Amino acid sequence: MNTNQKIGICSISIITLTSFTDCALVKGDLEETFLKTSIRTSNLRAILADDGEVCQIASEMISSLDAIAKEDIQGFRLAAMLDPTLSGPTTDANSMAFMLGEPAYQLLCETILRHRTGDLVKPAHQAISFKQVSIHGVSYATCSSHAFRDSNIMFRLHDVSLHTPELHKAGVIDAIFQHTHGGLKSFYLIVREYLPMDPTSGCVDPFWQYGFAGGYLCNRQPTTLHVLELNQVTSHFTLTEMQQEGYQHLIHVTGSYHLHHVFSTVAVRHLDQLP
Repeated sequence: MNTNQKIGICSISIITLTSFTDCALVKGDLEETFLKTSIRTSNLRAILADDGEVCQIASEMISSLDAIAKEDIQGFRLAAMLDPTLSGPTTDANSMAFMLGEPAYQLLCETILRHRTGDLVKPAHQAISFKQVSIHGVSYATCSSHAFRDSNIMFRLHDVSLHTPELHKAGVIDAIFQHTHGGLKSFYLIVREYLPMDPTSGCVDPFWQYGFAGGYLCNRQPTTLHVLELNQVTSHFTLTEMQQEGYQHLIHVTGSYHLHHVFSTVAVRHLDQLP
């Protein structure tokens, strides 16, 4: 049986349980709850997979379990990430040919020309869109898909220095597409950026003092458009809508997962400061 699917189901079940369970119990009770939930979920999936009669009766439940198993919420399926057999991006089965709008097309041209100086052949407007793409087992999806929780990402721009404070930017994925130019197929993301809070607005960002781990405040509505290559994505992020009076137009952004990108950058900074 596929243990990766079990891990995905169990982790979601555990998160649900811990949301409603009092953790102030006798030592070991919480771990026992996790173990029981994992075993019960595994047994349930085995029964549903092996018994044809049960499959017919519980077809809706099976469909729901399969949908949950395929959804990689913010890349926490570590077993898939560590799978050495995964090479390159993988996508969902649903694809559709479409024409790039002019703003996205111009940004795509800039991205392609950045790597191919002197290329006089204009890229085509045609591309193939997808709802999801997986990079080393980590899933990213569009904000209009059923996996919209995977659409919030941290990313970096190619034209910034490692010493730039605003190295990591936050945005939401509007579209994922594959484009062919010069015989080379590449994946791209159309992303709208959440701009950081305007310091002249009268609001104070109390999170900056804690560095990257503390996150920062951004405007609630994403605006600036970017076309990104997959290697520009550094992580997902957690979005929290601010409720405090005077801050309702803001969100709090906290980077999550793929933190090794951030740590490697920090390490480079420290090395550069050595005598």
